[in-house]
Amino acid sequence: GRFVDQFLGRENPLSLLKDGSFIEPLGNCGRKAMLWWLRVVARADCKFPRG
Repeated sequence: GRFVDQFLGRENPLSLLKDGSFIEPLGNCGRKAMLWWLRVVARADCKFPRG
């Protein structure tokens, strides 16, 4: 969705998960928070038609 694109600066959130330099400073807690956040965003995004 538009909000997600703006919030992420059009970065792919999965690429952030794959980027160890982004995740490692957060540690395991940060990784869990990121995964939780992605689930929330994905769920919110599904409520609106794309386009």
